[in-house]
Amino acid sequence: MAISIEDHAGVKILRLHGELGANEGLTLIEEVTEALEGRGACAVIDMSGVPSINSAGIGAVVRVKAQANTQEQTVLFADPSPIVSGVFVTSKLDKFLEIHASVDEALQSLRD
Repeated sequence: MAISIEDHAGVKILRLHGELGANEGLTLIEEVTEALEGRGACAVIDMSGVPSINSAGIGAVVRVKAQANTQEQTVLFADPSPIVSGVFVTSKLDKFLEIHASVDEALQSLRD
């Protein structure tokens, strides 16, 4: 998986490209941890380039969100593919994660 990181007015946007499994999940955790510096930091994880996710990838997503919560940081997820979105709904992660239809929508929610 490739992860590109952009800064948008202080909000880190992490764009994921590729499958999200065990090895990729570890990379995601490391990248998000590095991107979020200090309390109150915000990130949007763009899932549009992730065609599928397995249980290890789900675990990484949960860990990223839980870790951010304990650090008083905000992590939003944006534009999951239909397959990934279905996994989030089936696993009820859509109740735990803040998921938006697009990166722009996620950024707007941070401004509101």
